[in-house]
Amino acid sequence: MFNFFKSLRLPLYFSKPVLRHIQEFIVAATAKGYRGKVVDIAEWSSFHRTSIGHFLSHGGWDESYIQKIVKQESVKFVVSHSKKTKQPIFVIYDDTVCNKTKPSSQAQRPIEQADFHFSHLEGKSVWRHQVQATLVQCGEHSLIHDIHRYDKTKQSKIDDACEVAKTMPIPPKSGY
Repeated sequence: MFNFFKSLRLPLYFSKPVLRHIQEFIVAATAKGYRGKVVDIAEWSSFHRTSIGHFLSHGGWDESYIQKIVKQESVKFVVSHSKKTKQPIFVIYDDTVCNKTKPSSQAQRPIEQADFHFSHLEGKSVWRHQVQATLVQCGEHSLIHDIHRYDKTKQSKIDDACEVAKTMPIPPKSGY
């Protein structure tokens, strides 16, 4: 995995401890039973749960470079695969939510960037995080292109989807 990090020039931007944390996150996230919790990462990691939490809260690293690399590599892969197989490229843009139990006005420690979002399933506004995800797909390969927390004070979901569409290359065969 470290050779892969070197091929992406990550050691130029991140220290060895940061790269080791990132490596541990990748290993844990791909393990069976991963539910997206720090406890799950600690279960598969050589780091203690509190060290992982401290790194996520106070670690000196900028994830924007990794996000840029993920976007570049995912598009590069599906375009290459489309050229080889002559299959179309699909860009899938969707949102999901993570319900929270209490609004921050009632909580002892407020949850950052949580807000009321309308739930079509429940038919009412619910306190939660909303996450926007973009996947790129060609044939049987589907890769994460971008994941970010939705902030309705910055722009609408439609404007967000249009921004994603503007960054996509013209597909070699066809695209949707």
